[in-house]
Amino acid sequence: MKAAYLIGFRGAGKSTLGAAVARELNVRFLDLDVILEAKWGEPTPDWILAHGEAAFREEEAGALLEIEQALALDARPTLVALGGGIVEGAASLKILSTSAIPKIYLSVPPGELWARLSANPERLKVGALSSLNELQTLWEKRRPLFEKISTKRVENCDINESISELKQELAARWGLPL
Repeated sequence: MKAAYLIGFRGAGKSTLGAAVARELNVRFLDLDVILEAKWGEPTPDWILAHGEAAFREEEAGALLEIEQALALDARPTLVALGGGIVEGAASLKILSTSAIPKIYLSVPPGELWARLSANPERLKVGALSSLNELQTLWEKRRPLFEKISTKRVENCDINESISELKQELAARWGLPL
């Protein structure tokens, strides 16, 4: 199976980097958040507001399991961006912990994450982040979980360097030309 998951905090670049790398390697790219929003017909913050975070984590785990099963049957190289809080759901964490699919952790320091997220107020709505201190607390909670399940870590402070590193990693792993 030629697949990899991109994991990391919201604003780490999973969607942006994933789409760019997939385009350059000419492989399929999936974004779990986009899949869920298409299913619901509304943005994630609105869905969470209406249904609650527990229901969201259940939906997220169900979609992750469907992706995991589909990837097992599909030989196409596929890069999948997962949601920034996916490690908060026990079911999702279990799926990821036992999955043979590599998990690439895009690591970004909290200050840089805050700069990225605060530049787009819509990104702060999920989880109602209102300060760097709140983000720091959440980051400290999730970071060890990302580190525990990851098979590779990429420091994503420079997008061009990160794209290059990720392209080389995946091309080598999947036997693709650069």
